[in-house]
Amino acid sequence: MGCRQASGPGIAGLRNLGSTCYMNTSLQCLFHMPQLREALQPYKEYSGLVGMFCDYMSKVWDDEEDNDGDDDDEDDDDKKEDVEGGGGGEEQQQKEQKNKTKQNNNVNNDNNNNKNNKNKKKKKKRRKWFDTTELKKMVDKLDPRFSGRYKMHDAFEFLMDVLVKQLHTQIKHNTKHHALLKNKTYVVIRDNSKEKKMDYHQLTTVSNKVWQCILARSGRSFFTDHTWGQYHRYTRCPRPQCRKIIIDFPHYRYLQVNLPEERELRVSSSARKKQQQQQQQQQQ
Repeated sequence: MGCRQASGPGIAGLRNLGSTCYMNTSLQCLFHMPQLREALQPYKEYSGLVGMFCDYMSKVWDDEEDNDGDDDDEDDDDKKEDVEGGGGGEEQQQKEQKNKTKQNNNVNNDNNNNKNNKNKKKKKKRRKWFDTTELKKMVDKLDPRFSGRYKMHDAFEFLMDVLVKQLHTQIKHNTKHHALLKNKTYVVIRDNSKEKKMDYHQLTTVSNKVWQCILARSGRSFFTDHTWGQYHRYTRCPRPQCRKIIIDFPHYRYLQVNLPEERELRVSSSARKKQQQQQQQQQQ
């Protein structure tokens, strides 16, 4: 049995312009964030990447259908029936001829209506894919690394270095305060006895100040509120004469996963012989 083809708002493909699957994947990820769709509503009329992005996103989620129907055709027969007439013989013959031609026309109209219904169904079908040529041209100007259509690129790099970065730049609210820019983003503890006095409340207070400083430098947008994060990090000097502790609060846009270390595995000749003997026994 064949699988049923999905359709509806939000289900639309993006045309591959060569080797642009990395771009289409990144766009689909952002298109299907409900919070982002709501946040970008005020920026539909903007120029640049954000305006074009909103245009594509509205096309993907647009649920409007073409309803160019032929509803007025049904009223034509009713108008023809409203004939004023008396009981003259010629008038009756004309009426009979009109009725015969009307019956023949009804048969033809039924066939035409079936064709019209098929055409209506075709019109009501939503577009299954969209062309992203104009967006690709703009991306080539913004970041030449991703220029061209037939080069393979990493989807995550394109998502973070182009889409998210450029959208954040265009929709951010500048909150640059000179007082916040002067704030330090770390805390230095020179005396080990003070380390125990740094409770959760103090760390939270310092962390909030650092976060406000980060927003003052980079601006605030949907992405800083929903996709950025912050953690605190302890760094202790290993020298006994120093033992200084630095607590900083770096921010991140994504979480990194450490890859396992490379390990060498050496197999002796005797172990290889045993494996070969076992394989031969299994084959026999």
